[in-house]
Amino acid sequence: MFVIGGQSLAAAGVYEVAQKIQSGGAMGTSAVATVFAPRIAVALRKPAALIKLLVEAGGSSLVVPLGLLAFLFVVGSDGLVAVLGDEYQGAWAASVVLVVSTVINAITSAMSNVMMLGGRERMFAVIAAVQMLLVVGGALVSGADTAVSMALWVLIGEAFRSACMVAGLVLHLRAVRGSEG
Repeated sequence: MFVIGGQSLAAAGVYEVAQKIQSGGAMGTSAVATVFAPRIAVALRKPAALIKLLVEAGGSSLVVPLGLLAFLFVVGSDGLVAVLGDEYQGAWAASVVLVVSTVINAITSAMSNVMMLGGRERMFAVIAAVQMLLVVGGALVSGADTAVSMALWVLIGEAFRSACMVAGLVLHLRAVRGSEG
């Protein structure tokens, strides 16, 4: 938000509203990852059980953001502007992009527990730092000046993080299977 705030306070306000809408979906994802963390810790050395838990966590995490995305499509841009006012024209599109990033996060969020509980905390920290640099740096370099353009950088960052979580899971499973044989 600070990136586009330097360009336009109005755009920052629209982005903040989109973030508030998106936050409902993100809270559910965070809660599910937290609830599943102890079970994931127990299953770290059991690939089949671990994968089953991650699929279950991903499915559970998807309920709220998919519901929120459906709500946004039912209400539509005009409906949201009718509630918020004309100055929030871009809030619907930015909200949709941010909620899509939450859907991506929901699928892979519990996988972060595998990295952190499986001894790859530093790798996780590096991924988070690169994600932040990608989002903020990309927005700054591209001159992101609208809520939607900033939300697109968040989506790119989330896609990067999620791809890294999948790669981390694959590395973990290979290591576990390698130690068994």
